[in-house]
Amino acid sequence: MPTTVTRSFAPDWYVPGQPTEVSLAVACDPAATSTWFVEEDYPDGWAPSDISNGGVDNGVTIRWFSLGPASPTLTYEITPPPGTTGTHAFSGNLLGDGPAGPQTIPIGGEQNLDELVEAKHPCDANSADWTCQPAEVLAWASTWLSGGALSFLGTPLTGSGVAQAYILRASAIALANFQARYRDVGSLTSINGRGHPQRWQELPDETTTAP
Repeated sequence: MPTTVTRSFAPDWYVPGQPTEVSLAVACDPAATSTWFVEEDYPDGWAPSDISNGGVDNGVTIRWFSLGPASPTLTYEITPPPGTTGTHAFSGNLLGDGPAGPQTIPIGGEQNLDELVEAKHPCDANSADWTCQPAEVLAWASTWLSGGALSFLGTPLTGSGVAQAYILRASAIALANFQARYRDVGSLTSINGRGHPQRWQELPDETTTAP
């Protein structure tokens, strides 16, 4: 198998002023790579910390070196400064040498880290209660059944089954009287043309326990 490096984030979003862990999983093929550097470029102004495996930060790039065909998981934490918004890119390479000769292998896996933005369910007309009341669900369902357009923060809920899924989820919240906070990670771009928010997550309300 070829030598690879794969990036992942935990969690896969950021909050300004709070650290996110970054992992770089190295899978080294000894038949191709016998020694390597990994170079990781992080967003300008962000602060790395807790760098594992002897990695060194020069203010722009974190570098690790291996004198041998090792396959570690390299980790560090990255903290965006207060006021950071939007999506930010990470990039890097493994620079290797060995039986196959010099290699430059781009780091794969996750490349962008998105801002965590808290929002209410699009069916919830009352932002103060963080839930979906029966009247709100009925109004949404009626709009959809009559051919009206449904959207979330200006993003149309189009595509097969998308609007229905939102309506059915809203009805489940109303039936159980469950309060929920919804969190969208990143921009409200469509996935596979389906037109729903990217990595939309539902989390229990911070002050209410679901029955």
